[in-house]
Amino acid sequence: MPPSKSDDIDWLSQDACDSWCHQRRDKCRQDEKALELARDNLCRSQKETIVHSLCKLHKNVKNMTVKEFNEAYGCDVIGMITKQMAEGDVSAISGKKRTASFSSAFCTTSGGLSLKTPAPSTRMGKPPMTQRTVRKGEVT
Repeated sequence: MPPSKSDDIDWLSQDACDSWCHQRRDKCRQDEKALELARDNLCRSQKETIVHSLCKLHKNVKNMTVKEFNEAYGCDVIGMITKQMAEGDVSAISGKKRTASFSSAFCTTSGGLSLKTPAPSTRMGKPPMTQRTVRKGEVT
């Protein structure tokens, strides 16, 4: 139901006034959600632009040491990165290697890692397929 014009409303009726207020609240919530979505999209695109701009450094700048960069541009790069990490803008663990978790098939009941090779599974009674083709001179 689209919001009615203020000329069409019977302002002396309680139900008409409640209905009009309800419609206005719904419209306001929809506008608020649209503005939040637009804000989030703009923030994301702004961050992406900053990251892409920072990645496009000249070769001379890329070859500088931190000390040379600090002297040339009058800033403390390490201090700025540390400050961003403390504020939570940059993940501190992003540089660490990730390890894959082992599936339960490779774990023993005691919780340790089993070093046994898992048995090949058969598909519908058929033996497992070979992983590679037979080479010249090999016996099949």
